Amino acid sequence: MNLPNPGRSPRTTVRGQSYALEIGVFEGRSTVWLLENILTHPSSTLTYVDTFAGGAEHESQDLTDLESRFRANTEPHRAKLVARKGRSGRASRREKGTQLISLK
Repeated sequence: MNLPNPGRSPRTTVRGQSYALEIGVFEGRSTVWLLENILTHPSSTLTYVDTFAGGAEHESQDLTDLESRFRANTEPHRAKLVARKGRSGRASRREKGTQLISLK
């Protein structure tokens, strides 16, 4: 997520119960940010889609524990997360009513 000042929340926030879709979560840093700064309503949820295999830019990295790192980083928000492990084209078609989409 590229924000001019990542220490501040954007002026526009989502009010009330919200549903977000994040495609490509890597280690979950932006997932945590979204949950702590945008999706703050107790009933808000974030559905994430990822293969946890990385992309071409990660070919030289060992990603064998990538999914476990994501789960550890997002553990405090586990109740608000919906997992869709797989490629984005298939998994994201099931998400209706999404109000916010984050693509990487």
